[in-house]
Amino acid sequence: LDAALDAVHVLARAAGPGFDADLAAGALSVLSAWDKAARLQPARSQIVRAITAAEQHFAEHLAEPVNVEALARQLGVAYSHFRREFKSHTGFAPWQYVLHLRLSRARRLLAAGDATLDDVATRLGFSSAFHLSSAFKRAFGIAPEHWRRNLARGAGREK
Repeated sequence: LDAALDAVHVLARAAGPGFDADLAAGALSVLSAWDKAARLQPARSQIVRAITAAEQHFAEHLAEPVNVEALARQLGVAYSHFRREFKSHTGFAPWQYVLHLRLSRARRLLAAGDATLDDVATRLGFSSAFHLSSAFKRAFGIAPEHWRRNLARGAGREK
């Protein structure tokens, strides 16, 4: 896996614009190595399975209210252990992880169209456009309106 990733990095640094067949083949090689490595790993522990299930749950239910304690119980693990291990595996506490997912999705929605902040906030489970804007600014250092304007200016220069 490491060798495949190194090869892709070398190809990616040298690649120009447009489709690069060697880079695409390298990416497939990484996926193949990853699959092979996963098959060689011993059976995952209950906590790792719970963390994986929680990540999937958070991604699929992005706009819904989050009750991490109830989710941990539903997954059959102790809440305190789940929180600690989740942060160890993902780098985020469970609620921070959800917020990270929501803000990443907000950036994609803001970049992809002209949806209002109210629309994006509602779609992603924020209580208001103000809360979305505040969280966005805390995470990315810029208000979403300014980020979108800067993005539009940058896209206009490329054409």
